[in-house]
Amino acid sequence: MGRKICSEKTCIPIDAIRRLIRYYRDIKVLHDKGIEVISSFDLSEILGGSPEQIRKDLSYLGEFGKRGVGYNIKSLITNLENRLRLNVPAGAIVVGVGRLGMALMGYAGFKNLNISIVAGFDVDKEKVGKSFSGIRVYHLRSIKKVCKRLDPEVAIISVPGEVAQEVSERVISAGIKGILNFAPVRLSVPSEVWISHVDLSIELGALLFCSRVSGVDEDRKSSTSS
Repeated sequence: MGRKICSEKTCIPIDAIRRLIRYYRDIKVLHDKGIEVISSFDLSEILGGSPEQIRKDLSYLGEFGKRGVGYNIKSLITNLENRLRLNVPAGAIVVGVGRLGMALMGYAGFKNLNISIVAGFDVDKEKVGKSFSGIRVYHLRSIKKVCKRLDPEVAIISVPGEVAQEVSERVISAGIKGILNFAPVRLSVPSEVWISHVDLSIELGALLFCSRVSGVDEDRKSSTSS
């Protein structure tokens, strides 16, 4: 079973938290388009998943919407922001300023979740002391000092696999409790540290396999032919 986040009132599965954050991101787009009220059925058509799943996910955070009326978009955004704590600005660091690291430092989508990249770290003297996308790069050995000053909450690791474990230990020693790992290895971290692994090669390989050997399922066929 997957891990859960528990408060005094309820426990929320991590997968549900991921979906809720995606709902928040996509519902903001609907708000920008001028949509004021929407039903769970229409939300499911836009966000994916079933109306029942969306209602269940939202119920983890409280009572939303009115039966027969739907969800007020503005109110839903505000409630999701407050209850997922997305209304509180957060800092993140990028460790490993290669091509992927540079792309992540320049990624504008983090701002939609009130997250800012506050520093980059590397050991390459050609990068240390320079700025990319307006973000300064520091030597990895100074990570504790810099993190104490900037107080980031999460780290993105984009280093070669052979050094990723050592780098993760440095990150954790600097007080970071959340890691997004792009290195192509599984990292061993203490139980109090939350980590998500993103292996691009595995994802691409799985996608390639599916595109080569699988037929089109009936649900997808009907949705693409309409």
